[in-house]
Amino acid sequence: MAKFKFSQYKIFLLLLICLFAFNKITFSQVSETDKKIKHKQSQPIVDKNAIPKLNKLPPAFTFQWQFATRSATKLPALAEDQSVYLPLSDGRVVALDASNGQLRWETQPGGKIISPLVANSEQIYISSRLEKDALSSEGVLRVINKQSGLTAWTKNFPQAFSTPLTLIEQTIYAANEDTNFYSLNSQSGNVNWSAPLGALSKSKALITDKEVFIGTEANVMHCLSISDGKEIWQFKSKGPLRAAPTANEEHVFFGDSFGYLYCLDRKSGKLVWQVRTSAAIESTPQLAGKFLVTNSFDNFVYGFSAKSGDTAWKVRLTGRLSFDPIAINDQILITPLSSDKLFLLSKEGKLLGQFHIENSSGIIATPTLQSSSLFLVTDEGLIAARSKN
Repeated sequence: MAKFKFSQYKIFLLLLICLFAFNKITFSQVSETDKKIKHKQSQPIVDKNAIPKLNKLPPAFTFQWQFATRSATKLPALAEDQSVYLPLSDGRVVALDASNGQLRWETQPGGKIISPLVANSEQIYISSRLEKDALSSEGVLRVINKQSGLTAWTKNFPQAFSTPLTLIEQTIYAANEDTNFYSLNSQSGNVNWSAPLGALSKSKALITDKEVFIGTEANVMHCLSISDGKEIWQFKSKGPLRAAPTANEEHVFFGDSFGYLYCLDRKSGKLVWQVRTSAAIESTPQLAGKFLVTNSFDNFVYGFSAKSGDTAWKVRLTGRLSFDPIAINDQILITPLSSDKLFLLSKEGKLLGQFHIENSSGIIATPTLQSSSLFLVTDEGLIAARSKN
């Protein structure tokens, strides 16, 4: 019996020694892994492959107020210095005090509001779809008074407008579901001229002092004369065009849903350069100094040379990048779809900070920047934040 017990002790001791050795090896492996992780996290903020930790960066904006509603839509707020106007999913428009979010008035113009609100000094223009029956609908252009929300006039169209409205002085510009592009008198809604596009357009037009640039689902960028709508040139892209282009004095820049980014000669429409990202580009590029900043559905923000198209930098973020970048002096504000974070980049691609939205499952519409205030439509309503800069 004594020998048997002694053998048990030897076996037990041997097991302890093996267990100690195994733990030492495991601890050593974990330590080496921790070192690798720490080394990776200590990389520069502009990481070519992964977003760095942001918890040590200063917030770019501070919370001001929130207007709570369950009727928020994917349409942005229309913000001015004194008031903010918000379209809602039930067809209402509410006017809020820009400083504190208090309700000033609300109105129910009728129909489904289908594009962002635009305004002049006295009136707000609303593009709506009015269902006539189960199989047909018509378009309605309604104008309401800014101070009261009362209707000034309405104009009905056989079909609804398919793109956001652009209001410049006495003229409204938009494409219609009838595949024509229209110039309308802003005082009456009467047609100044129309131009055939040959296909449906879903992208906002870029309006200059001489030209209209508008892309279509048929992969064509049209350049029209602003005076009469006659076509100056057209360019065939690889994929559908679903965002407004941007331009400088010499060139026009835009992306397509196949991930291509184009630079065209503004006068002739001839291709200067093109590059391709890994996924769709459905937001408007922004010029920031010598860089052209572009979002892609591959979750990267790209900084391309506006002159050559060469990739200067790229930063990966979390979430679908479908909203337009917002240029703020030498900084770029990026807002992923359905995210509770906004990211602030320098024009060189350096990640400067973030703004986190508490108690929200994400931003559902393009943010609106007015002076130093930022207005964010979320699934919980409208949030106002102020820049710290």
